[in-house]
Amino acid sequence: KFAEKFGVEYAIAHNSGTSTLHSCLHAAGVGYGDEVIGPVQTGIWFTFVCLHQNAVPVFVDSDPRTFNMDVEKIEEKITERTKVIMPTHMHGCPTDMDKIMSNADKHGLYVIEDCAQAFLAEWDGKKAGTIGHMSSFSFETKKHMTSDNGGIVLTNDESLAVKVRKHGGLGYKTLAAGRPL
Repeated sequence: KFAEKFGVEYAIAHNSGTSTLHSCLHAAGVGYGDEVIGPVQTGIWFTFVCLHQNAVPVFVDSDPRTFNMDVEKIEEKITERTKVIMPTHMHGCPTDMDKIMSNADKHGLYVIEDCAQAFLAEWDGKKAGTIGHMSSFSFETKKHMTSDNGGIVLTNDESLAVKVRKHGGLGYKTLAAGRPL
C-alpha cells in the first residue's frame, strides 16, 4: 500500500529509519573508504550509517533559506571516492532534487532520499522519495507519520530492492524484491 500511495514498484519495511538508510547504502555498494555526501542539518543517523558501511560522511553546509543541503555546494565535495548523495528533506520541505539528480547523473552517483520528515511533500510535482534511486522513511515517534518505530525503503529498481530486502532480512536466499519471507 505504501508503494501504491507513492506510485513506485517496491516498498520494503524495516525495524527503523536508521536501518533503512543502512540497507540503502549497502544496496548502493558503499564500502570501505567510499564517500557519502549529506547535509549538516540532519540527525546523527547519517554519520552512523556511513560508519556502519566503513564509509566517510562528507558534510555539505545548509541553505540558509530552507535549512536543507545547499545544492550549490555539492559538486565541490564530489571526489573519485564519492558514491552517494543523501539529501535529507527537512520539516516537510524537499531539497532541490533537480540539481541533486543532475550532479548524480553527471558523476554516476546514487541518490538516497531521506524522507523521514517529508511524508507526501513534493518537489516540482513529484513526491519526495520517488525522485532518487532509493528513499527512506522513518516512523519513529517524532515523525510526520508514526507507528512508534519502523521504517520503509522505496525504489523502482528491482535489483536495488532485492539487495535492500536481503540486507534488512538477514540475507535469506528466498527473499525477493516484491515479497518478504
